[in-house]
Amino acid sequence: MDSFIKSFAIGILLLLSMNSFVQGDQKRDMIVKFMQMAQVYERVERSVAAYKDEYQKRVPSLTDEYWKSEIDPILVDYKNEVIDSWVQIYDKYLSKEEIIQIVTFYESQLGKKLLEMNKVLAPKFDKSWIDLASKLNDKLISKLQKDGFYR
Repeated sequence: MDSFIKSFAIGILLLLSMNSFVQGDQKRDMIVKFMQMAQVYERVERSVAAYKDEYQKRVPSLTDEYWKSEIDPILVDYKNEVIDSWVQIYDKYLSKEEIIQIVTFYESQLGKKLLEMNKVLAPKFDKSWIDLASKLNDKLISKLQKDGFYR
């Protein structure tokens, strides 16, 4: 009888741990769905493409073959690491119920409108950010030059 109780207890523990694992997987799937709906993947893709463009300008001697065979795999790994890290961050700060509420919102009429609007506005936000960062850079360099810290 004692071995039956031990076996039963072990079985219950296994079921509980499997349930926790499955719920964690479901939560991760919901986070991924939310990130897809919120166009996070597209934003990361645009960021990496801009990074690649910048490097191609800096090192124009690199061939297309070199980019495809050597650099693109590094960029793919980078994109995957960024996405995985963002999933972990969302997982840490949002409950499964909150993620479900967010997904439900994005599936609503207003949520869909916001998503569509963001597709149109994202490039404008990006340009604004870059332009303002460039102005900030100019101001800082000017200030540092004026005060003798930058030549």
